[in-house]
Amino acid sequence: INRTLLVTPGEALSRQHIDELVRSGIAATVFSRGGTGGLFRGRAVEVLETSKLAETDGEKTVAVDSFESNNLVLIDEGHHGSSGEVIRGLRNRLSADGFAFEYSATFGQAMKAAKKPELEASYARAVVFDYAYRRFYADGYGKDFRVLNVDDGGEEALHHRYLVACLVA
Repeated sequence: INRTLLVTPGEALSRQHIDELVRSGIAATVFSRGGTGGLFRGRAVEVLETSKLAETDGEKTVAVDSFESNNLVLIDEGHHGSSGEVIRGLRNRLSADGFAFEYSATFGQAMKAAKKPELEASYARAVVFDYAYRRFYADGYGKDFRVLNVDDGGEEALHHRYLVACLVA
């Protein structure tokens, strides 16, 4: 394995992962085109966003081929971009000779929304663990939430009052 890459859908999630990894004693850093660690490259988890992967280097993007293909690639919120052929292809090339592990809390919903039988079949053969939100919540990991629906009839004042009441609650 040349590198361990963690691919996320956004910078906030990337920062959260780095914080959690470091607190767990795992070396992690934001991916840097100039390289991280010199001789120690490949020992730290390098975190970057899906939007930064491209065919060619750009001001805010990095060419997938510059990573080579023998990588361990962890893909958080794997359903983001899974239905897009370009993004999915780029992610697959990162681990062509290595290993990719995608995870998401909402693969089922994403696959139904994608309406692509070949994609659904691909994930159906590869799911390691399905931890439905109902079980996730029952095990104490979920957040308490409440869904309040109101028909405001398009009345802006009522809509504003409703949103303020939700914030106060």
